[in-house]
Amino acid sequence: MAVRDGDEVVGLVAERDLALRLVGDGASPTTKLGQVVRGDGPSVGLRATEKECADLMRSAHVRHLLVKDGDKVVGLISMRDVIVLMLEEKELVIRHLEGYISGH
Repeated sequence: MAVRDGDEVVGLVAERDLALRLVGDGASPTTKLGQVVRGDGPSVGLRATEKECADLMRSAHVRHLLVKDGDKVVGLISMRDVIVLMLEEKELVIRHLEGYISGH
């Protein structure tokens, strides 16, 4: 989930962050979200490919990336989004190959 401070996105917080930082560290239920948010997490630009996103997610051990246009956060992409894009691309290649093989 993207975390905002007014109109500005300041970072991400995921279930894993809550589990590790709140439950794992024994924090209080009154802990402020600002103490849990990841503001320095990895991000990608608007032109990042699904492979670049997947590689960054894998190397950074995260499942979500902020999408930036310059310094401004304009979106959020999840591992699920990336997998769907990769599957759609593979299905398109398969259809083209099937058409080629069958002579269509």
